[in-house]
Amino acid sequence: MPGGSQNGSRLTRASVLVLTVALVFLPGGCAIKSPRLMLESGGGQYWPTVRAELPARGVVTPDQPLRVETLLWESKTGGVATHEPVVYRGLLFHTGQDRRLEIFDAATGDRKHRDRYSGPVTGTVATDSGFIFATDQDQRELYYFHYDPLRKWHNRRIPVSEAPPRQLDDGTVLIAALHGGVLRVGMEEEPIWTAQTPGPIESAPSVSDSMIVVSTGRFVMALRLRDGSEMWTHKTGGAVMAAAAIDDRVYCGSTDSLVYALDLQSGSMQWFFSTKGQVVTTPTIGDSLIYIAGNDQWIYALDKRTGKQVWSYDTGAPANREAALADGILYLATLSSKLVLLNADTGEVIRELPLTAPAATGPVIAEGRVYVEDMRRRILCFGPKPTP
Repeated sequence: MPGGSQNGSRLTRASVLVLTVALVFLPGGCAIKSPRLMLESGGGQYWPTVRAELPARGVVTPDQPLRVETLLWESKTGGVATHEPVVYRGLLFHTGQDRRLEIFDAATGDRKHRDRYSGPVTGTVATDSGFIFATDQDQRELYYFHYDPLRKWHNRRIPVSEAPPRQLDDGTVLIAALHGGVLRVGMEEEPIWTAQTPGPIESAPSVSDSMIVVSTGRFVMALRLRDGSEMWTHKTGGAVMAAAAIDDRVYCGSTDSLVYALDLQSGSMQWFFSTKGQVVTTPTIGDSLIYIAGNDQWIYALDKRTGKQVWSYDTGAPANREAALADGILYLATLSSKLVLLNADTGEVIRELPLTAPAATGPVIAEGRVYVEDMRRRILCFGPKPTP
């Protein structure tokens, strides 16, 4: 799900964090028994980690018309998704609670590959050179693969958490450790740096310029990207599951039912907004508004600078799935089994499309289509109505 809206089941873990791993593609890895994946280079927007862009804004700028009118296909997976799928170069990467990594054709829903591991798999990072993912709990390993044929380059044992990895522009990767902390991994076997945090990290770190922002227990924490040293820590009244850093602000919700805006450089509070339920999702950040869902079943549109409510929408069930924004339309996948399209400026409903079950992930926008995973272990693909 959303950069990390897996709720608060892991908040009791011990608060020790070591974070840093070098992204390394080693030759001569062992082969995996799987069909050869014929990959074609393709454009289009994709979510290389979670939430579309490195600052985790949840905003996609499609390079082709985006018309979401009907269900195009659905495919069954082995387990409920651990995080949003990643779509890249015509492939959809699904990570499931059944400890499987499954890869589908994003255009047709046909399964291309499936492997089972001894621990649940986290979200995936996909790039031109390959893809990486990690398993947590029993196995706790970080895996590096290349694309064609699908062969493993390398894997290493790391005490990773369920938060997805986040890849940086230089190819290094940020990993959240099992009991708290962040690892930055680069081209060497030894981590580039490790950093401790006050508690476990529940979502992929957010990156803005030379800073990393993480949500950890009841704290939001800013680290320097170059060495992992602490810049500031801000304590909230409840657990913070996810934070997004963009421009000069950090936006986050908390289980104390508040939404916070913090100064990026100092961590000082700029404003807060009160909801009627816990907030465990990552905000979606537009040009002038932010959008955040709460367990009070409402999604709120707030002015970025002041925190004033502009509009709200009742989703009909606890709203703990992140929204996605594209071309002025806000996309919601709800626990009331609907994909809802809203006018991002006014909150007016544009269209509602039924899901087969309550949503397990937020919507992913890629290559002119929208993908949602539900609680019945289905991937649903929405797009334009086929032309006669």
